Amino acid sequence: LTVYNNSLLANLDGLNNVTEIDGNIDIITNAIIKNLNGLNGVTQMDGNIVVQNNASLTNIYGLENIDSAGINQFKVLSNSSLIGCDIESLCQYMSLGKTVEISGNSTVIGSTCIPNALSQRCQMTCPSGDVTFITQADINHFASRFATCQNASLQSLNIVSISNVLSDIVDLSPLEGILSEITGEFRLGKLNSFATQIPPLTTLEGLESLTSIGGNVYIDLTNLENTNGLNNLSTIGGFLRIKDNPSLQNLNGLSALATLTKNLEITNNAVLSD
Repeated sequence: LTVYNNSLLANLDGLNNVTEIDGNIDIITNAIIKNLNGLNGVTQMDGNIVVQNNASLTNIYGLENIDSAGINQFKVLSNSSLIGCDIESLCQYMSLGKTVEISGNSTVIGSTCIPNALSQRCQMTCPSGDVTFITQADINHFASRFATCQNASLQSLNIVSISNVLSDIVDLSPLEGILSEITGEFRLGKLNSFATQIPPLTTLEGLESLTSIGGNVYIDLTNLENTNGLNNLSTIGGFLRIKDNPSLQNLNGLSALATLTKNLEITNNAVLSD
């Protein structure tokens, strides 16, 4: 299977019924393709996998179900928005002592498309470290991978848009019960100034098990209508900034917050009334 140099190709959904590929899988230089979900049905192959130079690709979860025994070489190269690589087929491939060639992908905090981060995530039975979610697929994949975990502790959590990729996250409920603590920062909205659009997430319901955040909390440039979902958050060890949220109506979801170690900033939230 070769998918090469298709500037207007947005997805591979037309390949949903393919289950076996007798040869290589090459996904190269497709400017706007965001995922490989159309390959979810592929379980068998005999050849190499190359995913390279797809500027808008954010994850390779569509390759999850391929039997790693049929993969000779696995290359994930120069996909500038790619953060989600911790798929079962790739983890199994590495567990067989094979080396994945992975470089030039997004280096945003929490990306698993960096060699060390990928290796660490593949070995985890429960999540830790830095985690970034850009798409709903990231949420769903994470929740499926760590479905048996409860009360996990992360170093940082980012639910954000980045540069040329708008977050499509609308539902955090798959995370319910998994996370209890973030020892570092928690960021919602836009990760950096290069992200130009506000993510569509309107509620934080699904984070009810979160009780403590050790670092700063940024709720900036979101589409949140309230802070419901943070109802059990009692401690923030840094500052709390709630800024530029045009749909935010109330902060009632923060009613359990008892300890805020540093400053509180609530700025430019046009309809905030409670």
